[in-house]
Amino acid sequence: MATGWLGGAWWVAAQAFLRGTGLEINAIPTAGSGAMSVAQVAGGHTDLCIVALGAARSMIEGGQIRLLATLGEQRLWAPYEQVPTIKELGYDVIYESPNFAMGPAKMPPAIVDILTKAVKQAVDDPEFKKYCSDRGARWNYIPPDQVIAKFDKQREIMRVIMGKAGILKESN
Repeated sequence: MATGWLGGAWWVAAQAFLRGTGLEINAIPTAGSGAMSVAQVAGGHTDLCIVALGAARSMIEGGQIRLLATLGEQRLWAPYEQVPTIKELGYDVIYESPNFAMGPAKMPPAIVDILTKAVKQAVDDPEFKKYCSDRGARWNYIPPDQVIAKFDKQREIMRVIMGKAGILKESN
């Protein structure tokens, strides 16, 4: 199985997949982006890869590779809505690689409120959803007060995976 570079988001996702499914597969980190992992599968050099949809989309649409499942909490959007989640297939594995809008720790609450509302409005905009969909990206909005709780479980998964690989770095 081709994965992203050691310690990267898709390498962690691949390790979470292996851990959660109990499969014993040789996971090979590849240099570069997810496209390198996709090329490994399309060329017959590996049997499987774990990458972002955006990295694989053109090869999926061209018929060179097949989308088997998503590690996301929810199914993907059309035309991929028929593809199951790993959880639906019976494995307790969810892994998502989010992007965040952030500001300084001491940002005034009034500014945080204005920016939070603006980000929520942008995420809800149909044009933004289309933009994301066209690029193989999710557009989920998570309110600031729910971010930590949502990703605490993922943090524990990452801590175990990084520790096992000997690359866990934590501050005191």
